Amino acid sequence: DLKTLFDIQTKSEKTPRLLVLNERIKTVGILVDTPPKNVAIGQALTQTPPLPQLLNKYSHGVYIKDQNIWVEFDFDGFFHAIGNQLKT
Repeated sequence: DLKTLFDIQTKSEKTPRLLVLNERIKTVGILVDTPPKNVAIGQALTQTPPLPQLLNKYSHGVYIKDQNIWVEFDFDGFFHAIGNQLKT
């Protein structure tokens, strides 16, 4: 559960949906409260704001658009690392 992993404490009234990333052997499914958004990248930030430690290594860029921070990250590498942690 990513909320537990990142210590996010929210209570959603919405029914979670399954978001499937990648395909075949690299497929990952996560539960989301809201559907994903297609966002045109905004202004790149020169300094990365504080991110959860687990995301820092996989962050490739941080952008701001409409006062929201968006993080571009290597989800394949991230979930591979999480999977390896679960094996040990």
